[in-house]
Amino acid sequence: MGGTYALEVDLPEGFRYEVELQALTITGGGFYLESSILPRKYYVTVRIYDDTIPEIPWGLHREFDYEPQLIET
Repeated sequence: MGGTYALEVDLPEGFRYEVELQALTITGGGFYLESSILPRKYYVTVRIYDDTIPEIPWGLHREFDYEPQLIET
């Protein structure tokens, strides 16, 4: 009974998800399970994230004029 399987999660706009199978993150549309795995228990973890990207002020920076002080001993 081995083969390629897919798991899709229908989420509202603004969310995304990752699928993890046996502590391995699945990329793409599916994953392959060998027939030797199927008689055993395996764990599937679905992580749901807020997909809003915070605004990053790329052009914002500060400049400091630093004059090193000579310490005389």
